[in-house]
Amino acid sequence: MGPAVVVFALASSACTLNTFRSPQFTARLAPSPTVATSLVKCLATSHAATDVVAAAYAGVLASRTHPVDVPSETRIQLCGELATDQAVSTWGTDWELGKTIAAPFAKSLAATEKAGSVLVSVVRTDDACDEHTCKEERVDVGAFLFAADGTLLWKGAARTGGGDSAPSQSDAEAMARELVSEVPADFRDK
Repeated sequence: MGPAVVVFALASSACTLNTFRSPQFTARLAPSPTVATSLVKCLATSHAATDVVAAAYAGVLASRTHPVDVPSETRIQLCGELATDQAVSTWGTDWELGKTIAAPFAKSLAATEKAGSVLVSVVRTDDACDEHTCKEERVDVGAFLFAADGTLLWKGAARTGGGDSAPSQSDAEAMARELVSEVPADFRDK
């Protein structure tokens, strides 16, 4: 009898996930407890795939901790700083990212909530537009973990299709669980 062959079947979920640690962040976990903000949606209009991904991510996060609401004016500012191509890149990171708005916000929230670190998450849509319409092409989720002093410790990015290649609810939930499970933090209990 020949050797046993084991075959693994992987589900195809057109998702790219990458996480990055700051070179200065050498601890296993961020300072505890970690408080998370509610997911910040960065889009002007509703998009079907973005809504599915946002609901899945918000649900997974809420199953781990009780997210703190972000004031609407801060949401707009966070979108301008964290929902950029560079910020939600799945290829690398700039550890100076978020210094203008996100870092001071995280520092203030950490002080208010008596937290050791803060997770700020955004979701955005990348649209392809012509003179008549825009089509949702891709959905990006960015997760940014800041120390209480506003230092960016860790960044995670997930990307999936939009429009015709939108993820199913179960694929969106799997992507959200994977990204949240990668966050090197002990979330504050619910």
